[in-house]
Amino acid sequence: MKLRAPIILEIALAMTVGGVAAAQSDELHPDAVEIAQVRKEHLAELMKIPHVVGVATELNNIGEVVLDVEVDKPEYVTDVEREAPSEVDGFPVDVDVVPTATGGLSTFGMWSSNSANR
Repeated sequence: MKLRAPIILEIALAMTVGGVAAAQSDELHPDAVEIAQVRKEHLAELMKIPHVVGVATELNNIGEVVLDVEVDKPEYVTDVEREAPSEVDGFPVDVDVVPTATGGLSTFGMWSSNSANR
């Protein structure tokens, strides 16, 4: 799992005002509105994949805005990578184990949507 906590935190703060922040900047990322809409349109579809517990929007380690498909356990990442699309409406899709606080709950619940459809 890649360490992206500072970027995720920055995006979390930006999402509360409706956008994705550029790394180390107070400006909104140019793709913020578009990726938020893409996430909204495809969330239900992505949440149907077994072991997916959330879908976040974030900047990857090279500064691309991506949809991050969050998986409940490390052993299921490969399965989800096979089933999830590599991109959605032109945005790359990353698959990672969900960041956890305690009890396996998503740290960034404002983006995640728990589903009983697993």
